[in-house]
Amino acid sequence: MGGLTKDNTSLYGKIKYLQSYNGMAKARHADLEIGLEDPTIAKYKNSYEEGMNPFEFFTKSERQLQMQKLSAPEKIALSGTKFIVSNKYARHFAFFYALFMHTLVFVSFFHAAHGHHSQCCPCSHAEILKGFHGR
Repeated sequence: MGGLTKDNTSLYGKIKYLQSYNGMAKARHADLEIGLEDPTIAKYKNSYEEGMNPFEFFTKSERQLQMQKLSAPEKIALSGTKFIVSNKYARHFAFFYALFMHTLVFVSFFHAAHGHHSQCCPCSHAEILKGFHGR
């Protein structure tokens, strides 16, 4: 890294420090005040963040590489799962949906196994069994 780039990266680090010193609420809006949409400042931001934790940068780049290797259905499943896991209401919906579906299947099987003919059809169990035994 060149001297000027190193100085600018250092200045960006100092700006971040001052933002955190002023409080979290002000720091969120301070990005807009110093113009972090500017590509030059974004470059120094990336350089600063890479220098702070090289393992995190490596992890991000590996995660992006693995994401590119996934097929479209796998990407959809992954993003859907991330959404459900990260959203409280989606987790509740998924839980109650699964509970409802399991209950529905259980009741349907129970109804089919016990009493379907005794309640819906005029035939009785004895008549059904007579048909099986040939009597």
